[in-house]
Amino acid sequence: STGASLSILPPANSVAGWLGGCLPHRESNGIVVNEPGLNANQMIQNPRSAYLLFNVEPDNDLADGVQAVLAMESAKFVVSFQVFDEIPEYVDVALPITPFTENSGTFVNCEGRMQKATAAVEPDGQARPGWKVLRVLGNLLEVPGFMYSDLNEVLNEASVESSLCESQQLENGDKDSSEFVDTGQGAGQFELISEMPIYAVDSIVRHAPALQATADAAIEQAHMNPDDLRTLDIDDGASVAIQHSFGLLQMNIISDTRVPSGCIYIPAGAGKSVLPATGTMIQIRREAQS
Repeated sequence: STGASLSILPPANSVAGWLGGCLPHRESNGIVVNEPGLNANQMIQNPRSAYLLFNVEPDNDLADGVQAVLAMESAKFVVSFQVFDEIPEYVDVALPITPFTENSGTFVNCEGRMQKATAAVEPDGQARPGWKVLRVLGNLLEVPGFMYSDLNEVLNEASVESSLCESQQLENGDKDSSEFVDTGQGAGQFELISEMPIYAVDSIVRHAPALQATADAAIEQAHMNPDDLRTLDIDDGASVAIQHSFGLLQMNIISDTRVPSGCIYIPAGAGKSVLPATGTMIQIRREAQS
């Protein structure tokens, strides 16, 4: 909209996802799929009858945690490959897999450089590296292409060799030409701003007691511009009810001049609250009601 240039550095190993074909519209090395499948957002906006979650905690790892949980709850069958033993009620079958720290593999950084990693420790209990669990399931279901015995075979099958990575022309420029859209803010409504703090970005740090005890850990509280709090006659630190289209949250609210007027900031991944997507219009009530 302004003519400014924007370059977005991809999250860790997302380049490998493209090169390995872990996308609904691409095969290995960026080859176009003629009949692409659905992306994660499409699969929760149009709920499926079954889901396979691979080291995903939908309430925290997807942009719209509320819609993601609703989709899981409406499904007939949900299988979860997970690292921790906190099993959500909507999961029918949970399969223990190792975290990335206990799994050998290959990362590809944003420059296209291949970086191999070796497991730091042996898997605990009955947990196994995720690819091995997938391989066994493929064998049991007699699906072709699951006869791997080690990671090098997986790597070769995906055709992600260092020479191929080096030949890729990586481009991080944002080519989105969409315009800003009026959210239609009504009286008493505020636009949600949410981000994932450093110690809430994945299941490993979210389950680390030492990290959650630090000053950088996400605190389950809302932040609003002091002018908006005065308009609503709400005191700094008061408990409020935050109503969105799918439910009700109750938390303390903090006066914060960094938050734009007309908005409310709530860090994602904090506590037990599940948030809708950033940009959702929500309503604030002065006194929390049960």
